[in-house]
Amino acid sequence: TVCSMDILKSKDQLFKPLADALPLWITPNGLAVFRLIMVVPIGYFALAGQAVPTAFLLVAAYFTDVLDGVLARSRNQVTKAGAVLDPIADKVIFLVLFWILGWQVLDLRIFTLLALIELVFLLTGLIFSLVPSKNLPDRKFGANIYGKLKTVFEVVGLLLLIVYLMNWPWVLGVAEITFGLAIAFALASMVRHIISPNNID
Repeated sequence: TVCSMDILKSKDQLFKPLADALPLWITPNGLAVFRLIMVVPIGYFALAGQAVPTAFLLVAAYFTDVLDGVLARSRNQVTKAGAVLDPIADKVIFLVLFWILGWQVLDLRIFTLLALIELVFLLTGLIFSLVPSKNLPDRKFGANIYGKLKTVFEVVGLLLLIVYLMNWPWVLGVAEITFGLAIAFALASMVRHIISPNNID
């Protein structure tokens, strides 16, 4: 859509100077792999109850998510592999941290539904990446605007859970509302992928 394209252009203009400053050996796919590896220290600090390092690494991980897209477009390095690897890294980080932080405190319906939705997205991505076949439909890969909004609300929700664990009990209700919005946008994203699989933003 026109609105999402404008947002994409604005994001590229904002972060392009930083992307241009990165050495050539840093590639978009390399950043996605690095983000996937970051699940280990993020999970470690979350399990240890270290809120500040967990929050810092979470924000850093999703910042590389923004940066690798800008880098791919500015260097003309957009690939099918990267379009699949990028969301897989995001979903692995989210599922690990969501489980560690949320399974004991969130409403069971919200926790279960969002976890199942992300598992479906993750398995779908793995199918397209690990089982390349002529029998699979020829389609574009990438998140639509609803999927991107889902990710934003998921990250905000995780940060709110981290704040909650720092003895701010009232934040839990806000986190649940935020994850509820993430579920709504996830379902909207699914519908759009089904109705218009090649329409990505």
